[in-house]
Amino acid sequence: MLLIVSSMGRGVIDCCDCAKVARDEAEYYAGETYLEAEGIGQLEGKTIRMAGLTGGGLPNVTQDGWMLEIVTLDWPEHDVLLAEPYTTIYDSLYGKPSRFKKIARESELRAYGFSYTGKSLVIATSSEIVVYGRENK
Repeated sequence: MLLIVSSMGRGVIDCCDCAKVARDEAEYYAGETYLEAEGIGQLEGKTIRMAGLTGGGLPNVTQDGWMLEIVTLDWPEHDVLLAEPYTTIYDSLYGKPSRFKKIARESELRAYGFSYTGKSLVIATSSEIVVYGRENK
């Protein structure tokens, strides 16, 4: 489950099927200073750590070795790179093949990272949230 907090309220998305499962349109700023938000819907009663405009963060590496890197070559554009397990975007500097893909280019990147299970990857900008998912192997 992904809790989204914005000036337009809070929403919960099921990252397995990208379905909206809860929505609260009331303004919500409680806990923003501490990078926490109270959940709604299936997350009600839980305090959720936040990542976004005011800080915080999501995991950049999965337990099975996938890794995210952010590269800024042409500011203000940020490239989001996904590196295959146990490789880095810098492998070519050491004579190894580079095994990564650019999955996004964003000028207003707010948050990015993997879920704690490693099955979902989120990229949030000022105007949208993109969720990638994968099946268990």
